Amino acid sequence: MAYETGMIDSVLQRYSMPDWTRPYIYKYVRGNPSNAIRRAMSFIDVKRRKGEVTDKYVRLPNGLTFKMGSVVHILSLFYYCESRISDIRLEWAEGSRGSDLLDYKEYFKNMADLNAARMRAIKNLIEGLNYKVGSPSRELVDVLESVRSISNPYERVIALNVILRDTYARPFGFVFYRIFYPVANEFMRSFGKAFTDLKQENRWGIDESRRIISDGLLSSESAISLAERILSMTCRSINAELHLAKEAKVLEEAKLLRDISIAYPLQDLRSMGVELDVSAEARKIIRLSNSASISRCKNP
Repeated sequence: MAYETGMIDSVLQRYSMPDWTRPYIYKYVRGNPSNAIRRAMSFIDVKRRKGEVTDKYVRLPNGLTFKMGSVVHILSLFYYCESRISDIRLEWAEGSRGSDLLDYKEYFKNMADLNAARMRAIKNLIEGLNYKVGSPSRELVDVLESVRSISNPYERVIALNVILRDTYARPFGFVFYRIFYPVANEFMRSFGKAFTDLKQENRWGIDESRRIISDGLLSSESAISLAERILSMTCRSINAELHLAKEAKVLEEAKLLRDISIAYPLQDLRSMGVELDVSAEARKIIRLSNSASISRCKNP
């Protein structure tokens, strides 16, 4: 038990994961204790071992091998996400008229530029691997089209600064960077900068999200409804890629990240004052993601 606790502490520290993720990692370890511990430690303790990058595959220091096509596919999803969000923010900036929305207009424009910079960094990484950017999944397209349809300015701020940011970039972007950096640091530097460079504009959006909640500009019920709609679709988009994780023999690790990615924005919403039970809400969202009743690209 002490060894498991020490291993979990190492995982949290190495991957900059908050302490609230501890129960999720315990669940992962309990599912297959000996293999889970060895697998987790192999990602962390690479010593002097080096991985390998070829035009066909990426081999991590722990011996796990990923097809290059799969790696590029995931990078292409990141690329599409940043590209589409940049377009959405420019569209929202243009539509933010009136004296009470001038700050939003400037903010959306500045953030669109930041998304575009991230998009270029990801494209450079893909092209540096001698590949072209691929097409997004239908499920991811649905997520971004649903976000684009949001008309409430307060929901727009929270959707992009709390919900999508915490679902994709934080758990998947950071962990992807941490795992692959020892193998291809010359390629991963730009990717890491794209996902860790928190500029003032982004902090403004997070602070504004907190103000929206604390001032009652968006009720807890509305914030939860927004989170349920977007997160059920993002969960579905993640599930659509799990076959790649199974192929690479990291299916349980991918499911762990998926569950954390759903809880991440819920934790932040609660810290901002939204009244919700994170565990119960996360379970509900995962159930919704498996429901045929999720409508495409429409607000409820």
